[in-house]
Amino acid sequence: YNGMFGWLVDKSNVMCDVEGIKGNWIGLLDIFGFEDFEFNSFEQLCINLANETLQNHYNNYIFKKDMEECRAEGVCVDDVKCPDNSECLKLIVDSTGILGLLDDECKIGTGTDEGFLEKLTSMCGKNPFFERKPMMKTSFTVKHYAGNVTYQVKNFLEKNRDSLKDQVKEILLQSTVPLIPPLVPPIDDSSRPSAKLTVSAFFSRQLKDLMELINSTNPHWIRCIKPHPAKKARMFDGLSTSNQLESSGVLGTVKIRKAGYPVRILLQKFTSRYVVITESASPVVTDILAAGGIADKALAQVGTTKVFLKSEAYQKIEKLREAAVVKWAYKLQRFCRGYQGRKVMFAKFVEKNRERLLRERKEKEEKERAERERLEAERRAAEERERAAREAEERRRRAEEQRLLNVRNKAATCLQRHVRGGLTRIRIFRQVVEQQRAVFEMQRERQMVDERQGVTEVDIVRLKAERQWIAWLNEVDQLQRYMEQEAQRREGKEEQKKRILRREVCRAEEKIRRELTLDEAMARQTIVTKCAVVAKHKEQQAKALASFRASASGASHAKEAHRRFSPQRTARQQASAQAQASARRNDQRTDKLLAEYALNRARAFEEYFPNPPPPPVDTISARKRSWDDSRTPTSGAGVTSHSPAARGVRSPQRDRELFERSKNRWERQEAWLDSNEAAVTRDFGVAVHDPSAAQPFTGQPLAHKAIDDAYAGPFRTPQAAVTALESRSPPKNPLPAYL
Repeated sequence: YNGMFGWLVDKSNVMCDVEGIKGNWIGLLDIFGFEDFEFNSFEQLCINLANETLQNHYNNYIFKKDMEECRAEGVCVDDVKCPDNSECLKLIVDSTGILGLLDDECKIGTGTDEGFLEKLTSMCGKNPFFERKPMMKTSFTVKHYAGNVTYQVKNFLEKNRDSLKDQVKEILLQSTVPLIPPLVPPIDDSSRPSAKLTVSAFFSRQLKDLMELINSTNPHWIRCIKPHPAKKARMFDGLSTSNQLESSGVLGTVKIRKAGYPVRILLQKFTSRYVVITESASPVVTDILAAGGIADKALAQVGTTKVFLKSEAYQKIEKLREAAVVKWAYKLQRFCRGYQGRKVMFAKFVEKNRERLLRERKEKEEKERAERERLEAERRAAEERERAAREAEERRRRAEEQRLLNVRNKAATCLQRHVRGGLTRIRIFRQVVEQQRAVFEMQRERQMVDERQGVTEVDIVRLKAERQWIAWLNEVDQLQRYMEQEAQRREGKEEQKKRILRREVCRAEEKIRRELTLDEAMARQTIVTKCAVVAKHKEQQAKALASFRASASGASHAKEAHRRFSPQRTARQQASAQAQASARRNDQRTDKLLAEYALNRARAFEEYFPNPPPPPVDTISARKRSWDDSRTPTSGAGVTSHSPAARGVRSPQRDRELFERSKNRWERQEAWLDSNEAAVTRDFGVAVHDPSAAQPFTGQPLAHKAIDDAYAGPFRTPQAAVTALESRSPPKNPLPAYL
């Protein structure tokens, strides 16, 4: 049933398009009235809670509206009290009230109705709106605005839970009618009893939403009263009607209005209605209130547009008005009746004295006519005198006007003469000025033309000079750029040549190093091979000697050994001779390559240093030279036909000497550079000091190229070799002799 009711509400809202409503709208709320039966249960409590809530809203709205109107009119309403049922609402809906304790008891699985009543009594026993008499074992009383209602707590918990068994839900969900399954609530798998919303909590939530909606609108109330329960015409039950008025809150509304100022009359209407109770010709509201004896603020107050009256004040002033109206009615009647009586008596008096009255009337008319004629003659004479005076005044005025006109004409003629003369002089002066200005402007124009021509010529000459100067500057800049480009190009070419020479020298040196390394490796391999052959030969000889000594027959074994080892000894000697010859050839070839390489370096070094110092005697090179001389074959003291001197070239001794000298010098350079005895100055000059010299040597600053040429040496860097090959001339600042 609950699901069907919700389905009907949703369907009605969809058909009425409630969600699409925009702008103003009108809502209609129809609920149960206040209920008080012999047996009141949980349903009556919910219905009465709704009525109590709406009554609270009604009281606050009416009271608030009345108070706002009074304050807008400037009426003091601080002493006015409004009936308030907020405490009764808190008793029902508060967390420690009836519904809150009921929900707490439902959450307990073992809760009972009697336990709920006992908790309610202990928590709310001191509340003035709650009552439980000692004889009430299963009931309690709530003092509502419409009266006291006694509720029976039997089945309160069951109705609040409103639980439907899962078996019933399963049966309804299996229905073949398409409408029924969607209406059944889903089966709750939760094991907690508090997971489901109770009826009181759901009802309170809906009631809260309803009040929020009502508070956002402008409400109006319609009270429906049944005149009697028999539903027949022309019948009225006063007791039933009074009970309905009391339960619907109408009597409470009357009390609210009586607590304030229920009678409110506009100032103009109040003045026009109650002016009769005052004696003043132009009374004000305060005079009327004072005359009525209701000037006290507790009975009446005057606003900006209305007069606010209590009920008793209104009744009092109404009685005074009725008395004043009766009093004024008596006065008006007296005046009217006196007028009517005087009118009748005058008619009778006129009828009785008609002839005398006519004669008196005729005499009176004659007198009045003579008086009128006399007054007319006097009036005509006065008018004649006034006319003559006016004519004389008119003649005098005209003569005066003519005189003034003549004076004005004469003055105007004089003014015209002076003005016209001045205007003529001004016109002539302007003509003269215009002529002189034209002549001056013509002269000035000619002068300006001449000046412009002169300036133009000067500008032409200046522009021509500027163009020439700019062209000259451009040519100078172009020439400078060309010279800079040429210098950069020459420098680039020089650098490129130097790089090419460096690469060639490096390649040549690298090639020589590789050849020397190869020859050295081959010589080492030959020596190792030679040593291995000798070691193997000694091992075989030792083995043969041991076997020979162990033999029993010495002679036969000796012959056999001589026969066995004699060819091997011959082969061994041949191999040793071949190895020595190969090693000798390799040594000679290595010495030759080293000599040629060192000779080339020494020759290049001599070109830079034509006066080198003599090499020391006790050096490694001297010992090596003596060893080479001992190895070099000579044929006596003379020179053979195969020697280099016989061929017309330098001898090997001379080349070896040059090589040793340059090598010794190079080693001394290396030792000197490593000993950090060269002090480099800020301008990159070098001060050289010879520790063996007696006097200190003060060197001169050298340029970068001189430094590179002086300290590089023939074996120092490829840069020095390239520089030597390019310059082919000694440096300007050579090193000292001891280097």
